[in-house]
Amino acid sequence: MCKMEYFLLLTISSAIFDQTWCQNYSSSTLRPNNITNPTVVCENMGTLQNGICLCLDDWTGASCSISNFCPGQNLKQFTFPKTVLGQFASSVERCPPETTNAGIPQASALCNKTSHSFDSPNTVDCSLTLDTINADLSGATPEQKQNLAASTQILTSIPERLTPHNITNAAKITNKLLSDQLKTQNMDIAVSAVATISQLLNASHEMYTSVDHDAISELTQTLQNLSLRENSNSLLVQPNVAVQSLKMQTPIQNVQLTSLKGKCVLI
Repeated sequence: MCKMEYFLLLTISSAIFDQTWCQNYSSSTLRPNNITNPTVVCENMGTLQNGICLCLDDWTGASCSISNFCPGQNLKQFTFPKTVLGQFASSVERCPPETTNAGIPQASALCNKTSHSFDSPNTVDCSLTLDTINADLSGATPEQKQNLAASTQILTSIPERLTPHNITNAAKITNKLLSDQLKTQNMDIAVSAVATISQLLNASHEMYTSVDHDAISELTQTLQNLSLRENSNSLLVQPNVAVQSLKMQTPIQNVQLTSLKGKCVLI
C-alpha cells in the first residue's frame, strides 16, 4: 500500500481538514500566538525565523527556554541518557556477547511528559526473538501482551539490526497488538507499538525491498481503524510518526497518520 522507508501516510476525511506534524519542532514552538516579536532572543541554540524561535528537540516555548527532556538518570540497575519527552530511552547496559541479542539494550524507559522523569523501565530477555514474540502473542494475557509490546520496542531500537525478516515480524506483531486496542484500551501497549513503528522507519531503505508489504498494508489499515474507534481522541507521537484522531461537533472526522523525514516548518 505504501513504502515505509521514507513515509507512512494515510489521510481519511469526510471534509477538508489539514494538520501537519513536524518531527523536529514541537507544536507549542510553532503556535501562531508565539509569533512576530522581532526582538525575541532564542535560547538554547534555537534559531530565529520570521519572528519565531525554532527550537531543538529538547527545548520548547516562545524563546526555547522550557525544557523538553528527561535528564540522564540511573533507574534500578540501568542507566538512561538524556531523552526528549514522550520518547523511549535505551539503557547503556547491553545484552552480553554470548546471548542471542548481543549488543541490544537490556531495557528501555519512557520519558514521561508530565513528570519530566523516566517511567519504570521495561526489560527484555536477551534470548527472546521477534519470531518467538509473534508466535507467543496468540493466547497471551493482557499483562503478557504489554511485556511483549515492550520487548518488541527494545528489539527494534537499533536501525542497523533491522533486517527484512525482522521488519516484517515487527509489523505483524504491532498489527496484532494494535488490533487488540480496538477492543481494549491499553495506552502502554499503544505507545510501545507506535514507538516500534517509528523505529522501523529508521531502517535502511534497502531493507524494504524484501519486506512483506502485505504486513505493512495490514498495519496501516489497523492504525486507521484504531484512530476511528468510538470515543477516541488519542494522540500518539514518536520521532518518525504521529497518530491522531480528531472528533468535531459536526459529523466531520479526520485521521492523519504521517511520517516525515528531515525538517519542516508549519506555515
